[in-house]
Amino acid sequence: MKKMGVFLLIAIQTIHILAQQAKNYHTIKLSAELKIFPQNKMIKGKLIYELIPDKNAGQIKIDAKGIYFTKVKKGLFNQRISFDGKQLTIYKRFKKGKKYKFKLQYIAYPTKAMYFVGWEAKKGKKQVWTQGQGKGNSHWLPQNEDQNDKFPWKLTIDFDEKYQVVSNGNLNKKEKRKNNEIRWIYEQSQPAPGYLMFLGIGNYTTDSLISRSGKKIYNYQYPLTNKKDKTFYKSKEIFDFIENEIGVPYPWTNYKQIPLRDFLYGGMENVSVSSFNGNRYVVDSIAFNDINFVNVSAHELAHQWFGDLVTGKSSSDHWLHEGFATYYARLNDEYIFGKDYLDYEILKYDEQIKKAAKNDTIPIHRPNASSLSYYQKGARVVQMLREKIGEKNFKKTISSFLNNHKYKNVEIKDLQREIYLQTGDSLTSFFDLWLDSTKIPVLQLAYRNDSIIFEKNELPQPIPFLFIYKDSTLQTKYFSSDFKIPDFHNLVSLVPNTDNRLLMNLKFQSHEEWLKNQALKSPYFSDRYTALKKLKTSPEIENLYNILLKRNEFYPIYEDIIEYAIKNRKDSFIDSLFNKDLKTRQLIAISLQHIPIKIKEKYKSLIQDPSYITKEAVLWRYAMNFPGERYSLLQQTAHISGSNDKSFRITWLTLTLITPQYSAKEKGKFFQEIKEYTSPAHIIEVRLNAFAALDALNSFDKESLRNLMNASLHFNWHLHRPARILLKKLYHNNKYHDLIEELIQAEPEKEKEFFEKLLNQN
Repeated sequence: MKKMGVFLLIAIQTIHILAQQAKNYHTIKLSAELKIFPQNKMIKGKLIYELIPDKNAGQIKIDAKGIYFTKVKKGLFNQRISFDGKQLTIYKRFKKGKKYKFKLQYIAYPTKAMYFVGWEAKKGKKQVWTQGQGKGNSHWLPQNEDQNDKFPWKLTIDFDEKYQVVSNGNLNKKEKRKNNEIRWIYEQSQPAPGYLMFLGIGNYTTDSLISRSGKKIYNYQYPLTNKKDKTFYKSKEIFDFIENEIGVPYPWTNYKQIPLRDFLYGGMENVSVSSFNGNRYVVDSIAFNDINFVNVSAHELAHQWFGDLVTGKSSSDHWLHEGFATYYARLNDEYIFGKDYLDYEILKYDEQIKKAAKNDTIPIHRPNASSLSYYQKGARVVQMLREKIGEKNFKKTISSFLNNHKYKNVEIKDLQREIYLQTGDSLTSFFDLWLDSTKIPVLQLAYRNDSIIFEKNELPQPIPFLFIYKDSTLQTKYFSSDFKIPDFHNLVSLVPNTDNRLLMNLKFQSHEEWLKNQALKSPYFSDRYTALKKLKTSPEIENLYNILLKRNEFYPIYEDIIEYAIKNRKDSFIDSLFNKDLKTRQLIAISLQHIPIKIKEKYKSLIQDPSYITKEAVLWRYAMNFPGERYSLLQQTAHISGSNDKSFRITWLTLTLITPQYSAKEKGKFFQEIKEYTSPAHIIEVRLNAFAALDALNSFDKESLRNLMNASLHFNWHLHRPARILLKKLYHNNKYHDLIEELIQAEPEKEKEFFEKLLNQN
């Protein structure tokens, strides 16, 4: 799963796949008929549950959190049952190995795992969707939530004909019913754990593609999406690339990708159908330059092998899902965007990993490790494993691992066994270091005369060194101990751990001249970038920057130059950077708080760039720097709505309200528009931006406060957490206190109790 949070905006909040207490049976098949009532947040179900006991027993338990059973039958006979609110217990003399079939009827009002989005509002997208991992699909469909119990299932769903219904596997049948409903019959014929069961319901159009291997790909999109939509950018190419890299045919009958409103995370790898955050990743060609679905798409696709086809036995094996999915998504990033792009992402995550390691005591091979460990450090481990055993052995290992364990559950030792069969070594020390400790190994080097001395080396594999010579010849060699530098007298630079191939804490005092040549002559972005960071305080740094300004470097190289130029008032540096790439221009737009007169027109021209982040930065900063031109700037940009979060539009509306000379007669309309964006008709990000604007303007009214209270009750913490913080702040503001009290008293008893507790706690 790809999550949203600190890293994902890039990703990432940890959810563990927690295996429930093992049951004394395994499921043969589930067949369910479902009728969903979104206005009431209710589901009615009829379920045929087929199972085989693993031993003789007097009872079996089925997970069913908060479900109300109306009938439990075996054949013609009602069964003796009990229900504790979490599990249904069926009492009977069960015989080992015998097949049993039960018919269950139930009603559920799911508080988790199934979400009803937008049904309380007159406008906006209305959806029903599920999220099983970490939430428990047994909130809406009774089942065994042990991830080691893999089974096929068949879902029959009746729903309003105005909406599409999407689920796992094949759509076997779609038929018209009475009361303007359609019956959808989906069958997932290959076994998979129940947490990967999925339902997605909403208004969608469908684009179908065929992969190179002949698999059908269905991309679901919102109707009337901008013609310049780039949500599913290179979707087929991504599928073909990932399938080829993994080297094992895609294991399911088809593949679907579906955007969801107010989704909890970045994406989720439900078997044969990946759901993802439509608020964030449904983008047009401009927003694509700020955020895109490419990495998440590849990550969730890779999970179809790592997690879905082959599943960890417990959450201790979660790395086998997330580390590999993140690794293959990284390879795809390089394929789509280039090596420099990927290298910069890895460098940023490496810094986070090293910083976290100072306090993190939970290794990857544990059930409660951090998402940073599972995903980013995990991907690094996979990459270093590939480097250690070689590409050929790595690909053979992956192929045999997936083929020998398909539809099964695995542990780390199963992977080690496959490595041993290919290489004759199970790599015990490698896995002990990277999976069973949080240590970041140290490599401490010293330079003496014409030799490199290994003063400390905690790495379990050889270290790559790049040698750069006077004639620009480049050589990469691997060493694990002291060595004499080849052709020392012609050497102009030496780069340990070149290309950042291994995760480590490197301690090496390099010559400044070596660092300069590393910054200018290494073919690898990571070498050049890290050298420049070390040279920031050098007296020669300005000369080095002058050289780099004449080259086309990847944009992070220019970030320090912009910082230097602002600090030292080198307007000429900034001026020359306007001719660089889109991201460099974006850095200028964001970094300049005070715009020099000499470059004001060039700065203003950035508002034409195809980036909503750039446009918004220019709008606000230019308006603040040159208030006399604010009116014309607002006129020029009145037509821009911005990305899905409407951040640009809300910033524009805020500027109109604090600009006295701009459209005085329309200010009421502009304020009303901001206020309307706080309503449940809008996605989380729009509402948050509107709340922030009203807070800055100190202009909440009864309607917007009611919407803030509504947001405080939302199921998604990305909305309810900041909404609750803001509500508490306003409650203690004399301007709003009495009005909030009045609104609370009008709430139903349960909600009234919630708000009184929230607002009166310290």
